[in-house]
Amino acid sequence: MKYRYHPEARIEFADALGFYHEIDFELAERLNLEISRAIRVIRKNPQIRRLREKSWRRYNLNRFPFYLPYSIENNVVVILAVAHQSRKPGYWKNRVS
Repeated sequence: MKYRYHPEARIEFADALGFYHEIDFELAERLNLEISRAIRVIRKNPQIRRLREKSWRRYNLNRFPFYLPYSIENNVVVILAVAHQSRKPGYWKNRVS
């Protein structure tokens, strides 16, 4: 299944990578790899995560404090945010179609 990032999610992804890159390049690379792996899992079976509020699903990262809320729109997985687990809960919910 195809996927795309919501424009604001793309910015959040870049910001998270930049934050970890300032700490350690390899740490940023591990975040990048984990998000890439998560997206592969989601694309392979997008309905594997439970439906929340009838319109979106959530994939928690294993090694980093982030999650990927996503929706399925016209057979495309839309990554709605690269959200930190303990900051501003639900700030991205206005991105759900």
